[in-house]
Amino acid sequence: MITFESKNNSSAAYDGDIFFKAYATKRYYYIDLNTLQALTLPKRDLEPEELPEMDALIKAKLGSNFRAAIIK
Repeated sequence: MITFESKNNSSAAYDGDIFFKAYATKRYYYIDLNTLQALTLPKRDLEPEELPEMDALIKAKLGSNFRAAIIK
């Protein structure tokens, strides 16, 4: 189970096995639950030290179905 908690005291919990694919940009994580539903997670809602942990967690769950944009 993966729980997302925002700074405004809202939260949501998802079974990590339902993630279909994900894409990370400079500002957001886009996580597809299926072909019709997706989550948009703003990176500003995470602490800076949590970003590498989130990348690793999504990569562990999705493998090659996780893509991160290369930001220069």
